[in-house]
Amino acid sequence: HSEPLVREPIEEDEEINPEDVVQENKGLTKEEKEELMAPVGAEPDPDFNTAMTFEEMNNVVEVLTSATRDEQKAFRASMTIYHKLSGTEILNLLENEIGCQHKIGHLLNEYLDEAGNPLLRRRGTPKKKEVFDIGKFV
Repeated sequence: HSEPLVREPIEEDEEINPEDVVQENKGLTKEEKEELMAPVGAEPDPDFNTAMTFEEMNNVVEVLTSATRDEQKAFRASMTIYHKLSGTEILNLLENEIGCQHKIGHLLNEYLDEAGNPLLRRRGTPKKKEVFDIGKFV
């Protein structure tokens, strides 16, 4: 059922001027290469929507709705709430409809600083804010 194709040369269209044809450059410019090779530690785009896994959402719900004392789960929930749920309708629902506003505030204060960075604490030690005493340094 198949026949071999016969190669026939294609004639140039005389109506098309070769200068009018766009020649695409398939290589990247130096700036584009530098942008693609930017270090991993670069600031993420704030408009980029980060996805949340089912495990992260289940962990947040478990921590907010139960009386679990698992430090690791509570820490992960605070990170998820601050970095992935901040400003979303889901967080609004959790705070207002389910009534977890106090518990969410407690989690964020317990495990994160004002900038959303983890507080460095030893396990089992309560967070203490040390009063600055200039007398120690003078």
